[in-house]
Amino acid sequence: MILTHRKNGVIGYQDDFLKFCGLYGIEPMACQPYQAQTKGKVERPFHDPGTVLNQEQFLRGLKVSDLREFEARLFAFTFRKRLSRRKRQFR
Repeated sequence: MILTHRKNGVIGYQDDFLKFCGLYGIEPMACQPYQAQTKGKVERPFHDPGTVLNQEQFLRGLKVSDLREFEARLFAFTFRKRLSRRKRQFR
């Protein structure tokens, strides 16, 4: 998306990326080169070990044909999670 990032602050973006940003009203903001901490944490947005439902575990690689199938799979997944949690409580 970024073609050039010069020391004087001039940033060169790809034309298609700028068209996309213009279409949705997004203002692109480049991070400092080689400064990972300025980018924020977006690589694993669903990773939170404290949540009841680990969405990443459910969503990764999921393919469904319609909303009913998605709902059925989500119900089965949450049921299994709750069941395994209850088994751990009573050990």
